[in-house]
Amino acid sequence: MAEKTKSAIWKHFIKVNPQEATCTSCNAKLRTPSSTTTPPANHLKSKHHGLHNLFLAESGKQKRSASATQPTIKSKFEQPKGLPLHRRAEITAKIDHMLVLDLQPYHFVESRGFKELMHEMEPLYKIPCRTTFSRTVVPELYRDTVRSIKGIIHSDIQDGIQSLSFTSDMWTSRSNESYTSLTCHYLTANFELRAFSRSNTLITESHTACNVLAHLQEMMAEWELPLDQLPIQVTTHRITVLPLDPSCVCPCSVWATHCNWPLRVPRKSLLEKCRAIVGHYKHSAKATASLQDCQRQLELATLKLIQDVETRWNSEHDMLPRLLQLKAAVCLELATSDTTISSLTQQEWRTIEGGS
Repeated sequence: MAEKTKSAIWKHFIKVNPQEATCTSCNAKLRTPSSTTTPPANHLKSKHHGLHNLFLAESGKQKRSASATQPTIKSKFEQPKGLPLHRRAEITAKIDHMLVLDLQPYHFVESRGFKELMHEMEPLYKIPCRTTFSRTVVPELYRDTVRSIKGIIHSDIQDGIQSLSFTSDMWTSRSNESYTSLTCHYLTANFELRAFSRSNTLITESHTACNVLAHLQEMMAEWELPLDQLPIQVTTHRITVLPLDPSCVCPCSVWATHCNWPLRVPRKSLLEKCRAIVGHYKHSAKATASLQDCQRQLELATLKLIQDVETRWNSEHDMLPRLLQLKAAVCLELATSDTTISSLTQQEWRTIEGGS
């Protein structure tokens, strides 16, 4: 049996008996008389495009290793007729991963600089058009990744994880399209922290509590999550997000975002004054340039103030220390400019210093 399973195809199939093999990805059973590799290869090509590219790449490596012999005089004078199929698959898979990992647009593969680079590196390789990547290559990589993540999560659940935690967010793109995302977090039985970005879905309806909840439930159903586990949904304190389904939300879930700074409620007016100062510089290029001049005069590092955003995690923790760090420059700039924004009092600066 060892000699019959040397082909790279057997990394994706398991021999059930001499006449049958099972696909490790979808559990499909195929007839493989005499351990032939044609039916399994055709199955990967039609059902698992990404795995088929991987198989071609592995087969190519095996062939190159097996054919690493002294070339004949005839082969030295033969002109190459084209790039081998397995080599084309290897390069296409690498470009596919580059587009995904670097968040590159599909038209990047048709850019002049990229074409010149690929021609220099591999003159015989013909780059597929962006339509091939957008309709075939990248979607197949996405489906393979989804199957892999599902397998990891369900395997961890069977190994005894006790709960799943979810975070969700909504935002609007520059093209005025609304999206919602769902991320899953949990600790494995071996106390290994794992997090998977589960979905990023376009929302065309109004952002009502019912519509948001429906989208979240749809995303969970799509990923076949075991809803009998204890879900913990972390929400913000914004009034538009809170009224979801109380039965699905852990009572302590809002604690973290409500208490991202211990003195939030009693020092609300102080935070508003800090936001006003930072916002003044964020909205005025002239004021920002003046603040940088003050930093140079005081021989301080040229740093920028950090804006506090109500729904951004830990943004108050970032804003207050930076404001305190630039205290001298901010006080000097506000005192010498004609702005109506007032600086903080000494007591307020001491409060920030004690709270941060």
